[in-house]
Amino acid sequence: MPILRGVRYSAKVSGEYYTELKKIVEYVNALFIRTVFNGLNTPTMARKIQAIEVQDESPNERYKRRLAAFNKYLKGKFSRKVIEQIAKRSLWRAGKYSEREFNRHLKTQIKSFGLDLEKGGVIKKYGSYMATAVEENVLLVQNLADEQAKRLQSIILRSVREGIAVEAVRGEIQGALGIGKRRAATIARTETHKLTQQLADRRAMDLGITRGKWRAVMDNRTSEQHARFNGKEFDLVKGLYDPRTDSYNWPGRRPNCRCWTEYII
Repeated sequence: MPILRGVRYSAKVSGEYYTELKKIVEYVNALFIRTVFNGLNTPTMARKIQAIEVQDESPNERYKRRLAAFNKYLKGKFSRKVIEQIAKRSLWRAGKYSEREFNRHLKTQIKSFGLDLEKGGVIKKYGSYMATAVEENVLLVQNLADEQAKRLQSIILRSVREGIAVEAVRGEIQGALGIGKRRAATIARTETHKLTQQLADRRAMDLGITRGKWRAVMDNRTSEQHARFNGKEFDLVKGLYDPRTDSYNWPGRRPNCRCWTEYII
């Protein structure tokens, strides 16, 4: 049974996206420390916050006002336009990688399989897939920044409510940075590989290919479910059915999945 090699997970592509997302998380933490934790060390933010502070207010009220100003500044820094540029840039790399690798495998095997490039229409632009992926990632990246801010806010507000010295929660703030970075890594890995696989599947179907074979990395990070799927055939449109979960699945669609599809000619 002839097999067309699929497009495997690229650590380089996901790593480039992670670098962009990590900068956002680090910026949120650094801004929070400067403007709230360290007592308004940033001149611009200090003026904004001092302008709305009221004398004789409680520590809880004072920190709430500072946090409100912090959130306003953060929202201006990471506008939708800025986030959309980050998502487009990173997903464009994933799309180009998918196109390049698929075409590379196709060129080495096309003569053996008798496929017709022009009739198959493998060289196509999948604008709708890219647009959908960008829109989804805009929301994910915005949530990444928002969740990091909320994580930090909950730490500082708890310290104020419970009368804990602010300095005593410095370790928790650094811990929150680690949580944000791990979330950024999950988004980068999942979203770049998901788009890579979706584009490769569409190109295969445009060639008239209807079935694929699931391939897993098969190391200690491979899930039990995807280890069971390794080597199994499935319909490219319907996906691979798992009776244990009563669900249909595709390689590269789940969080942190590194599986890929081989195409059956």
